[in-house]
Amino acid sequence: MTLLFAARPSERLRREPVWTYAVILAIGMAYGLSDEIHQFFVPNRSTSLADFFADTLGVAAAILARHLMWKYLNRRITNIEYRRKSRDP
Repeated sequence: MTLLFAARPSERLRREPVWTYAVILAIGMAYGLSDEIHQFFVPNRSTSLADFFADTLGVAAAILARHLMWKYLNRRITNIEYRRKSRDP
């Protein structure tokens, strides 16, 4: 889900508001919780709080990776634009 968020098309890189990351984290946590509840009703499967926290950590890691990717790409684009402007007479 976070990868789809990161891959959505836009005409330029822009910083996402913090609430966007919070909503993505909440949706990921809800999905992980629903998966654990589902496993409770499946024979030979167990529900684990550790699995829920692992799912949550995975979503948080994906959000962090997306944020760091944004910072890196934005810095590269800014440097390229600066070099182009400094070369033009």
